[in-house]
Amino acid sequence: MSISSQLPPVSLAQGVSVLQALARSGAVEAKVLGQQPNGTTQLQIGRQLLNLQLPSVPAPGSTLTFSAKQSDGQLTLTLLSTVSPAAQTQASSANSAPQSALTQSALTQMVLNALARQDSIVGLTTLLTAAVGKLVLPEPVLRAVQQVLAQQLPLDGGKLDAAALQRAVMNSGLFQEARLATGQQASGDLKTALLSLQKSLAAWLGDQAPLERTSSLPPPMRGAPPRARFGNVAPPNLPDEPPEAGKVLLERTEAALSRLRLHQNASLPDAAQRPEAQWSLDLPVTIAGHQHLLQLQIHRDAEDRATKPEDRGWQLRFAIHLGDPGEVGAQISMRGASTGVMIWAEDAKTASLLNENLAGLRQDLAAAGLNPGSVLVRSGAPPAPATPSRHLVDESR
Repeated sequence: MSISSQLPPVSLAQGVSVLQALARSGAVEAKVLGQQPNGTTQLQIGRQLLNLQLPSVPAPGSTLTFSAKQSDGQLTLTLLSTVSPAAQTQASSANSAPQSALTQSALTQMVLNALARQDSIVGLTTLLTAAVGKLVLPEPVLRAVQQVLAQQLPLDGGKLDAAALQRAVMNSGLFQEARLATGQQASGDLKTALLSLQKSLAAWLGDQAPLERTSSLPPPMRGAPPRARFGNVAPPNLPDEPPEAGKVLLERTEAALSRLRLHQNASLPDAAQRPEAQWSLDLPVTIAGHQHLLQLQIHRDAEDRATKPEDRGWQLRFAIHLGDPGEVGAQISMRGASTGVMIWAEDAKTASLLNENLAGLRQDLAAAGLNPGSVLVRSGAPPAPATPSRHLVDESR
């Protein structure tokens, strides 16, 4: 039985984690909250909400049991049973496991596994570029490599516009499971491409002992400003023997997947705060033929903070390391037609050069139909967050 779902538009990252947990747990229970105007049924899984298109209309309060399987990036839900509210009152409470604990357990395990293995996607794309010019790769591996490299976003030569940036964000891998759950294709998605590369490399290499490596890259955290503290680090030299080189590529592919999963975790709403939409992601980009990492954070005010939808504010923060000019970032805030921009540069000389071009930036904002508010440049990086993210696990406790 095929079941499609519709996730709330500001809770896509939230749905991503739920669907990941479903695929790992194998079976899950959901409580029926009621019917939606579009014909879907709203379900509650732990603290999460999903809207599903079901084959029949269950009564509010019913408990549905699904089996969940994930294969080749595709998630399949199968409805196993429906228990009515009346039948539930007769069932023993000892026979029902708390789904919130199950979901949280799967999420915690994913974070623990990813923390030590995660690394920058650019570390992988740099090696893939070198491998294409050096190694004779099997055709399935070569196709998967090309799919990953095609995800790089060019930032120079006038190739970047709002539509291109939007596509890059939507295809960043952050929303892969949510798109699949709504019946959309995710063939151009970065996570889909990484999973395909992982599968093709594993099929080529067979049963190989995994490479051991511990990452020193700070994990993404909800609420922390994006940082790109390090410039491009030279990747290790690929071994001359293709299978040995393949093992290095597989390790870096799994590291990039772990990093992406941590971004999905950092994009989950904080249960202790209002459910504001906030997405954290890395985009592989190219500038003048060089590969760089653009770290992004997109934030929208919660729905109940403004009386009108147009009064809700948007904020975008990013950071990128440009080599000799050092680390550069910005915070762009938009409310209505008013747009404020705060650019920062860790290097004082770079900050001075950016400050000299503020007049041109104001003109560009006005030409785009935006009302420039405060537009300024600061020297020095933003301060670190005062409190740690609740989405990471403290292993010392």
